[in-house]
Amino acid sequence: MLQHSKKANNRPNILFIITDQQRHDAVGYINPMIKTPNLDSLARQSVVFTNAFVQSPQCQPSRASIWTGRYPTAHKVWWNETYLSMSERTIANVLRDADYDTAYFGKFHVENDDSAAALAKHFGFNLSYLMEDWSAFIRQPSPSSFNYYPDTTALQTIKHKYATVREEFYGSMGNPSWTGSFTHKELHHDEVITDNAVSYILKAKEPFFAVVSYHGPHPPYAAPSEYSALYDKTKMTVPTVRIPNMTGHLMSDDDWRETKTQYYGAVSWIDDNIGKLLRAAPNAVVVFMSDHGDMLGDHGHFSKGIYAYDGNTRIPLIIRFPDFNGYTYTKLTQAIDIFPTLCSIANVRIPSNVQGVDLKDHILQDSVANHEVVSMLCHLDRLRMIRTENLKYWISGIDEYLFDLHSDQDENHNVAKDPKYESLLHHARFSLLKKLIKCEDPHPIPHKPG
Repeated sequence: MLQHSKKANNRPNILFIITDQQRHDAVGYINPMIKTPNLDSLARQSVVFTNAFVQSPQCQPSRASIWTGRYPTAHKVWWNETYLSMSERTIANVLRDADYDTAYFGKFHVENDDSAAALAKHFGFNLSYLMEDWSAFIRQPSPSSFNYYPDTTALQTIKHKYATVREEFYGSMGNPSWTGSFTHKELHHDEVITDNAVSYILKAKEPFFAVVSYHGPHPPYAAPSEYSALYDKTKMTVPTVRIPNMTGHLMSDDDWRETKTQYYGAVSWIDDNIGKLLRAAPNAVVVFMSDHGDMLGDHGHFSKGIYAYDGNTRIPLIIRFPDFNGYTYTKLTQAIDIFPTLCSIANVRIPSNVQGVDLKDHILQDSVANHEVVSMLCHLDRLRMIRTENLKYWISGIDEYLFDLHSDQDENHNVAKDPKYESLLHHARFSLLKKLIKCEDPHPIPHKPG
């Protein structure tokens, strides 16, 4: 039974840290090979969720669910470049209405144009420094950036650094395995947003809700050399099954080892920056999560895709509560549960259209919050997944997948066509159908903005 440690602040500061495409096991407190000392320390102070799943294995649908607490069937964001309706309300809208100061730093992933900042404000963030701001900055730094470089040689040096950063970040995606290496880390996205966030936190009006959204370890698979050097490339495992990656390249053993080395290096780099955030906000409620995973060679797959293996849909999740001691919650959790849980922590009413579950009492009582979790995606093929503790079923196009997780945790044996599992297959189909009906929008009449 989880024990209270101290009385909760009625309106605590909240620091929400989200990475992009970080696997559930790409953290040191799960996999000791991974060097994440700051996240490991945070885990010891927090509730660690070891069976947390996102509602979509792709960035924008998943993030729409995280911020709204609603399934894709409700908010209708089905694919990247499918934008969240202006009628939706996010956790930031709710907390801002409750007098929180709200700010967003990093990858928001709403629109890749000049309207991103306006959309961030519409969805509840008073202040923002977004991926678009950083991208514009490294492409064409403002003249004020060079005020401290009156010497012509020094000025040319700093301009060359910006050009190098642009090439490293965008150019790496031109490589067949999307790998590269970063120099001048102080100018790269994940470092810059951390610095901006720390500056905000140190002078923010309280209570604050600050989101720091890292681009990594999403491709390009690249990190500053001091972080990739933490990993022995020769010891990286390689997949036995080989499928051409998204560039049509059949990756060699060395390709896979380099990809993993840079991926884990990026995780360690982000962890270093997370340490800065935690030192700036030592008493804040902290959420750490990712928007989805990365296959990283599982079943021969590269990056992500239209499949629902745990590598794609399962994420690391930590919540440092103001009134709980450290604890591990092993039961199923969904990303949409974070919205209502933060409302509960902040003593704010949970909106009636939110579909997630408040986790606080379930953690305290070690009770089941979700008997099953779902993840979904729409494009040319529709992906629908349901997962319990011991069973996973998904359908993608006309292909069905059924895994007996009790005996096959690594999802190596698809038994959907095995006659011995016919009854279980019918049960899984029916369970998915019932769950999808429950996932429909409970308030189909849109909220009117303003």
